[in-house]
Amino acid sequence: MNGFIKTVAGICLGGSLAGCYCYRDLVDPCWPERYNHQARTATIETLNAQAYNGHILDQTIWNWYFVRGADGKPTATLHPAGIDHLKYLVRRQPCPDPKVFLQTSNDIAFDPADPDASMKARSELDAKRQEAVHQYLTYATAGRALDFQVLVIDPGEPGLAAIPIGGMGQPTNLRGSVQQMYQNFKGAMPGAQGGFQSGAPGGNAGGGGGGGSITINSGSGFGGGSSY
Repeated sequence: MNGFIKTVAGICLGGSLAGCYCYRDLVDPCWPERYNHQARTATIETLNAQAYNGHILDQTIWNWYFVRGADGKPTATLHPAGIDHLKYLVRRQPCPDPKVFLQTSNDIAFDPADPDASMKARSELDAKRQEAVHQYLTYATAGRALDFQVLVIDPGEPGLAAIPIGGMGQPTNLRGSVQQMYQNFKGAMPGAQGGFQSGAPGGNAGGGGGGGSITINSGSGFGGGSSY
C-alpha cells in the first residue's frame, strides 16, 4: 500500500515538474466574445469615420454659395442658396453644430506670372467670406448663446462624375454597374443576346401536356418584346 501511494505521489510530482495545464491554459475561455468585440469595434470605427466626414461636408459652405460680381470675379457676398444652407445649419435639432467649415477660395484663378498675388488674393477673399458667414450666423441665432467657428478647409467635392451626352452621341459598349447607371436612370438590366428560355419537364413549346416555354428577347433594358 505504501508503495502504491509513493508511486502515485511520484507521478503527480513528476507531472507538476514537467508542467500541468488547466483547461483555461490550453484554450481561449473568452472565445468568441473577445473577437466579436474587436470586429464590432473595427466596424463601428469605420462607420463613425464615414459619418464624421459626411457631417463635415454637410457643414461646409462651398464656393458656389457666393455670388460673382458684375465683372465675373468672385466676391464675399452670400448667394441666396448659401443663406438657405446657413438657415438649415442653424435650425438643426436638438442644437446646431457651432463648427462651420468654409471651402477655400478655389474660384480665384492662379496666375503663374505672379503666384504670390494669387495666394494673397485667395487669402484675403477667404477672410472676407469667413466674416460674411460669421456675421450671418450671428444674426440668424440672435438671442441664443451660440459662438460659431468658421474654419477654412479644402475638401474634395463629393459627387458622381457624369458622362456628357449631346444629341444622339451616347456612349456604347459600357460595362459595369456605374456605367449602367449612366445609361439608364432606372438601373435596367442589360439586354440578353440569345434570349432566356425556360421549359417545364414533360412538355415543349407547342405541347399541351402541362409543359410550356418562355422566350424573352430584349434589345435594350426591358424595352424589347416578349413571347409566352
